[in-house]
Amino acid sequence: MRYLEGLPDSEQREVAAGVAFSAAARVLAIAAHDFATSSVLIKRDLTAVAIFGALSIAGVAALTSTPAIASGTSFAATAANIWDVVRLDLADGEHGPLWRNGEMPNALVQAWADAKTALGKDPKADWSFWIALYERVLAGCDFLPNEMAPTLNKLRKEDWKKDPAHINPMFDEVLALYRAQDAAFAAGGLDLSAN
Repeated sequence: MRYLEGLPDSEQREVAAGVAFSAAARVLAIAAHDFATSSVLIKRDLTAVAIFGALSIAGVAALTSTPAIASGTSFAATAANIWDVVRLDLADGEHGPLWRNGEMPNALVQAWADAKTALGKDPKADWSFWIALYERVLAGCDFLPNEMAPTLNKLRKEDWKKDPAHINPMFDEVLALYRAQDAAFAAGGLDLSAN
């Protein structure tokens, strides 16, 4: 908190949102896994869409102007040494791979792999956008916050309470951009880094 208070007022919100985004992104694999595989949550029609939405809101709020969503961004993260990780995020300043040493913990790798498989088999909704978004976050690639912002600014609390088949298609244009960039990158003509 002292670090943030020492920053100019114009930078405090952006830095706080960036740290919240990284913290939320680090635990998303577990949450997505639980929502995608828990029979109790599935029977209650509870999905991971709100979790992915919270992550995207924090990420977009950290990098671009989001007047309609900035006031609703708040996250909590729990981890054994979270302050060590937060200090690295604060000191880093650059957006790189989510896990600074390049290695996501094995338990999270497995949780994310299982979540992707379960989400990919969901007969009720296409999760391709959220999977692609998180893969970009993990790799430290540009997830196109400026292109996501207009959609996020239009969404209201009531929208997030609806099922993923309502929300997920709203990001199809951004998903198309991801796919075009991925194809250009594979052809050797594009840098996907977030810097």
